[in-house]
Amino acid sequence: MVIEFLTLLLFLIFFALAYEVIKKIMPLLLNSIAGLIIFWIFSLFNIAQVKVDLLSILIVAFGGIPGVVFVLILHWLGIAF
Repeated sequence: MVIEFLTLLLFLIFFALAYEVIKKIMPLLLNSIAGLIIFWIFSLFNIAQVKVDLLSILIVAFGGIPGVVFVLILHWLGIAF
């Protein structure tokens, strides 16, 4: 009986911690996905002729929408991409 109670308690603690981590990470994940979609749309319709390579995708994936703006500014200034 004690083992079942401790297992249930351990599961509830794990579930509560996982919920808190997911709650904190979700806005960052959504921002990254939105940034990648915007970058893909810009590349698809040739709005900006940014070279799609590993570095630009990583900047957009980690930066999200501000990452897209950063890559576009670097492209329009002729510094990179």
